[in-house]
Amino acid sequence: MYKPQGDIPAAYNLYLELTEFNNLPCMAYVNRRLKYYATQLGGSQFKVDLAADFHFRYSIHVPWENKSTVMNYDHIKRFWIDSVGMTTFLAECYPFNNDESPVTSESVGRIPETLKRTHCQGSDPCDIFARPVPPADFDDWLQDNLDHEPYYFAADNEQFTVRTHYGKEAYPGFTLNLGDKISRVCNIPFILMPQLHSWFLDNVEIHFEPTNELIDLITNLGISRGARGLILYAWNSNKDNPSDMEYSRGLTERGGTLRQQNVYQQEKTKKQTVIDLVNRVEKWEPYLMSFDNANREAFTYQNQTEREQMIAGTFIRQLLTYPCISYAPDTIPDLDNIQLDAQNKTYLEATFFANPFDGGREKYFMLVNRRCSPFYNFTSADSIGGRRILAMKTNASALEGFNNWKLIDIESGRHIITFDKNDTGVIFTGDIMPGAAKLYKLAPVMQEGGTLVADEDCGGFEFECRGEVFNSGHDVSIKPQTTILFANSYARILMNGGHFKSGIYPEESLPITLKSVGTATWKGLKLTGCDEVEIHQTYFEGISSYPLTALMRLNLLTAAVSTSLTAIFLIRQLAIKVP
Repeated sequence: MYKPQGDIPAAYNLYLELTEFNNLPCMAYVNRRLKYYATQLGGSQFKVDLAADFHFRYSIHVPWENKSTVMNYDHIKRFWIDSVGMTTFLAECYPFNNDESPVTSESVGRIPETLKRTHCQGSDPCDIFARPVPPADFDDWLQDNLDHEPYYFAADNEQFTVRTHYGKEAYPGFTLNLGDKISRVCNIPFILMPQLHSWFLDNVEIHFEPTNELIDLITNLGISRGARGLILYAWNSNKDNPSDMEYSRGLTERGGTLRQQNVYQQEKTKKQTVIDLVNRVEKWEPYLMSFDNANREAFTYQNQTEREQMIAGTFIRQLLTYPCISYAPDTIPDLDNIQLDAQNKTYLEATFFANPFDGGREKYFMLVNRRCSPFYNFTSADSIGGRRILAMKTNASALEGFNNWKLIDIESGRHIITFDKNDTGVIFTGDIMPGAAKLYKLAPVMQEGGTLVADEDCGGFEFECRGEVFNSGHDVSIKPQTTILFANSYARILMNGGHFKSGIYPEESLPITLKSVGTATWKGLKLTGCDEVEIHQTYFEGISSYPLTALMRLNLLTAAVSTSLTAIFLIRQLAIKVP
């Protein structure tokens, strides 16, 4: 075994492929020896073990009609995970397949007919292994190909009693759900090997090359189902001539250079598609790797059962999609005058993550656009393809503690919208390209800073304020038994009009504490032109020496101020409640 030397990195995994059930005892032995020798050579700092690609060959030793007896979570956990000692679950996901060549009108695999190249020209050898169909038909087929019910390996599945075609309807969904469950229950990383390639072995195995949108989709679906790593398959191409008996194309040409175009001649290069994918995942990574897999929930929205589960168990009570229209940046399109997709045609994957950050009141979720017909322009439904405007309605009771919430796109850092949780209307959440995903942060304005769009009634617990909060004329009420930790020197509350209330009078009020974090200071409250100010049993700590402007007389009632009143501004105050 190689021992790491100098700056040459060590291998972390020995990779095996195309293994079968009868290989498991040998795999377990090899894995034990790997770990033993690694310890002998490098001690606890040198770790290496076995990684093997899980796929349907795991069930190859049983009759076809009995496949579900082994292709299930309990069996796979017992033998593949526990017996072999796997510390990761690595699985391939190749959903884009066909069962015959040349392509006919009955071929299983499909591509959108709006692609630049959908057929081979003249007598040229054909490297397109799927039939073109209208964009809407393609997107419908895609959902069934991923999620066909019953599952290919379902215990009650009598539909597939013999091998029909390599594609195996819903096998991709089976793989993603299996990886999802294993990562959550076994607490080991799920590593996804998504399809990047085409492969032709006549009458044995035919994969058609995924479009750029399909590459995005399958990787995003994997991430939404808990994947902690991606191995894009494959890097190389092994033949130049698709008429050869065996032929494949990956990310590189046969000579090793990166491919600039896929077989459909899409304008965006295959190389750039992968670069953008990697850059996007790197921006998400600090969040994704912090999320607790055990508390992650994923839902396929067009599935009625999963949709109802999402509505009952999360802060979203409805998701809506509209064919995208042209609209000016930083504006909200007129959703009332756009055709709305039916709920069973709202092709979205929604995933909700538990907040991993101490003291934070924010929520994280991901939406994946499962439509993959390419977008060109806004001139027709076909040219719009799968690009969609996203909107949602929220469950107010699930957004506890605050009224005003702001939606932030993690990848761009852009603030999309601020809304009142009690607003029962449609909330615009941006637009999304075919196959793309958005990772969102939904956070209280009182925590993140920003401008209120409704009266705020918050507190009863401790939370951080991380920026300047502007009331924009709305009332702000802080409940008793609240501690607000102002996290930096510019965090504060600025009132311009409206009613500011801290505590309850004349009722007995539990104390409210407004203070800085640690030894830092904060700017305090600036109350300008307020109709009414009430401050009861409120403690101020760590206020900075900030200049006072036109301070009027203020009776703080029962408030105890531990430092300086210079942090409280009362400009053109109309009324102050006093005992």
